[in-house]
Amino acid sequence: MHHDYIVEGQAFRLRPYRKGDAEFTVALRTEPGNSKFLNSTSSSVEDQHSWFHTYISRQDDYYFVIERCSNHQAVGTIALYNVDAASAEWGRWVLQDGSSAAIESTLLLYRFAFDILQLGEIYCRTIQHNIQVVSFHNSCGLKQTENFDQTISLNGQNRRLTEHRLTKADWPQVEQKLSLLSSRLARKLRKPSEGEVL
Repeated sequence: MHHDYIVEGQAFRLRPYRKGDAEFTVALRTEPGNSKFLNSTSSSVEDQHSWFHTYISRQDDYYFVIERCSNHQAVGTIALYNVDAASAEWGRWVLQDGSSAAIESTLLLYRFAFDILQLGEIYCRTIQHNIQVVSFHNSCGLKQTENFDQTISLNGQNRRLTEHRLTKADWPQVEQKLSLLSSRLARKLRKPSEGEVL
């Protein structure tokens, strides 16, 4: 959907996804490190433009580009979708290889969900073999849904999913932890090494 939300952090921010981001998105999703856990993506920018028109017609879908605050350089994408009065799913979380935006981009999306949209709960579903992301959600303090039994077709193969949930009641504790980590990282990133992808 068209939206005007910008969620500012210390080192990174979320801003609305625009039609002009198509080329960036195609390049991001086809990076070798990212494509492993994504369905095959068309390399056509025009196909991405067509997807964009479908996206803006949905009223329950907030798609963001993750940018560096210092120069507004795009480093990834993230989204909140299937939004209803009480809950939403988050995903489309893809970062450039080597980016340091994981912690703060997650923190900012949670703030958007709980503080701006005032949702009661958000959930995310991750392919079990994506051990790095499953471990990340665990380390943030999200709770795994017990006995969750769902699969997804990934490039023709069925892959089992893990679901994590975060409630508004648990959000303050998670926010405190992620805010502290984000602040530490932001201080470190004020003097990035040459050639570092932030």
